[in-house]
Amino acid sequence: PAREVRPPAGTRLLARIDGPEDDAVTFGLACGAPLAVQGAVPWNDIGVVYGDYLDRMRSLREDWGVTNAEDWLVTMNSLLGEEGGGTRATLVLALRHEEARRTGERVGPVRWRATIEAWCRDNGVAPDPLLELAQTIARYEERFRADGLLASGGEVHSVAAYDFGRAVHMARWGREAHFCDQATAERLVISAGEGCRRHYDSWAALSAGYA
Repeated sequence: PAREVRPPAGTRLLARIDGPEDDAVTFGLACGAPLAVQGAVPWNDIGVVYGDYLDRMRSLREDWGVTNAEDWLVTMNSLLGEEGGGTRATLVLALRHEEARRTGERVGPVRWRATIEAWCRDNGVAPDPLLELAQTIARYEERFRADGLLASGGEVHSVAAYDFGRAVHMARWGREAHFCDQATAERLVISAGEGCRRHYDSWAALSAGYA
């Protein structure tokens, strides 16, 4: 019998020609496109099992601790939260952004460091982990600018795209696992898209934040 030939994971952006007609669903799914490329699944589809069903269930259990609909919903709500798994990165980026808003100037490394140290003093927090993270972010941004992912002088303002992108796929996986119906999965995908709209004003900014 004929068997499906799949491209290597992470090498192509796949799409269905009969994807969803709802613009909000399509936008939300597009916010999960980086993971769709990585997983070699069509970015604009939801509700169809791609690959091995048992392997998907095993992945949900081992990688996410999800074994039932209740676990899945808790994970979905966490990914759709405004802080998510990037809380420290969210903090140091927010401190830089707020300082730039306050002064009306671009915040360089020295002022960013001073801003973080001042916040840590005011809140009784050890500064070293946050300062180290800020240096790591700065190195990533430098690389992104060199590669054209960020414009010259561009910065990442939010890392929320990572969790929102994963939320899109968790909604898809929940549908595949029959933890929810199609309407619920689509509603959650729309929520992920709305979250991205709140944090990003362009696909380029979203991509940099995800990366």
